[in-house]
Amino acid sequence: MKIPRGVSYHKVDDKIFVHNVDTLQDYLLDGSAGEILDYVAAHPNSSVPELLKFFASKYDDAYETIGDFVDEMLAEKIFIEAEDFEETPSAEIIEEVETRFLKSNRLFSLMAELTYRCAEKCVHCYIDDTAPFCAKNELTTDDWKNILRQARKTGCVKVLFTGGEVLLRPDLCDLVDYAVELGFIVDVYTTGLGMTDEIFDRLCAAKVNSVSFSLYGGDAASHDAITGVRGSFDKTLMAMLMFKSAGVGTFIKSVAIKQNFNALEGLYKLGKRLKIHVSISTQIGSGREWKRAEDYRLGKAQLYEKFFALDAKFSQRKISAKSPQELDKIRDKLVCAAGLNSMRIDPFGETYPCTHFQNSFGNAQIKGISELWSNINAVSRKKIPIVRELTPKCSACRHVEFCHMCLAEFERTDMSDCGNVLVEARAATKAYGQLT
Repeated sequence: MKIPRGVSYHKVDDKIFVHNVDTLQDYLLDGSAGEILDYVAAHPNSSVPELLKFFASKYDDAYETIGDFVDEMLAEKIFIEAEDFEETPSAEIIEEVETRFLKSNRLFSLMAELTYRCAEKCVHCYIDDTAPFCAKNELTTDDWKNILRQARKTGCVKVLFTGGEVLLRPDLCDLVDYAVELGFIVDVYTTGLGMTDEIFDRLCAAKVNSVSFSLYGGDAASHDAITGVRGSFDKTLMAMLMFKSAGVGTFIKSVAIKQNFNALEGLYKLGKRLKIHVSISTQIGSGREWKRAEDYRLGKAQLYEKFFALDAKFSQRKISAKSPQELDKIRDKLVCAAGLNSMRIDPFGETYPCTHFQNSFGNAQIKGISELWSNINAVSRKKIPIVRELTPKCSACRHVEFCHMCLAEFERTDMSDCGNVLVEARAATKAYGQLT
C-alpha cells in the first residue's frame, strides 16, 4: 500500500488537508489521520494487515476505526494497494479467453470493415479505394445487422468496426448501437476525420469499449506528410482528446515505416504526455499492385534496432530472458491465430481469416456466418503449423520469441531464409535484453 503520485497532504492547524490531482478532490481530515498518512508514506510497500497490526499495538480500542479509515482512503484512491499500481491483469484475462476460444474452434472476434473509402491518402496504405464500385457495392445497414446477428449466435464476443474511414458510413452509430444491444464488446478504429458532436455523443452513450486513432507522428508536419492531408493531425488529435476526456478507452495506433521513422519518438512522447497508450506495428500489408511493401518496411537491421530500443524505452516492457525450455514451448505454439478464433469481413461481404490473406472464403450475403466460419477455421487448422515446423531453422532459432512470421506473406514469397523477419526478430531480441 502506498500514497500515489498526485496525492499530497498538509497539516493545517489541527486538521489534515489532502488533495488528489487525479480525482480533483479535496479533503479536510481530523489531525489524527496525519499519523496514518505518515506511516503509509514511510512504508510504501506495507499491507493493510501490517498497518493495522502496527496501530493496534498503540491504540487497542481504535483497531476498527482505523480499519474503516483505511478502507475509505482506498476507496478515494488516496491510498492504493500493490495490485492497484502493478500492471493490470486484464490483458492476461483476455489472452486466456482467446486461447479457450481457439482451442474449441469458436469465433471470438470479428473485424468488420465497413468501407474502404477514406478521407486520408496515406503513402503506405495497402487498401485500394479507387475502384468505382467501392462505395456502390458496400454492404447495407441491414446486411451488416444480419451479419452481426449471425456472428453473435455463434458466440462471438468482440467486433471491431474499421475501414477505410468508418466515419464515412452514416450508419456507423446505428451499427454500434445494434452490436452493443446484441451483447458485443465493441471497438472502433478511425482517423477521427469527420467526427461530429453527434457521433461523439452517440459513441459515448453506446459505451464502446475503445476508440483507436491512426497517428503517424507527434506533430502536424510529420503526420500530415504521411496522410497527404493538411490539417489531419489537428483533427485527429482533437477527436482523440474528446474521447480521452470522456473516459472512453483511447489508443494511438501507428506503423513504423521508412517515411515516418524520424517522427516515431515524437509520437511516443505525445502519447506519454497525454497518457494515451501508443502501439506501433512494423508489419506492412500487401494490397495495391503498384505499391511494394519493401518500399516502406524499415528493412535495415540498424533501423529495427533503433525502433525497438525506442519502444522498449517508452513502453517499459519487462521481458525476462527465456531459458532453452521456455523457448521450446514458444516453438510449439502456432505461427499465428488467423482464422482460428477471428475472421474479417470486407465492405462487400467477402470473408477472410485476417487482413493479410487475399483469397475470399465466400460472401456473407450468400452463405451464413456459421458455415463461413467453419470453413475458415477448418482450412486454417490444416494450414497453420507450429513455429518449429515452419522452416528447418525455426527449431533452433533463439530469436523465436520475437518472430512475427506472417503465413500469408510466407505463402506469397520465398521466405525459406526468413529474410526481413529474422532481421526484425534479432533487433527485438537485442533491444529487450533477451541475449544471455
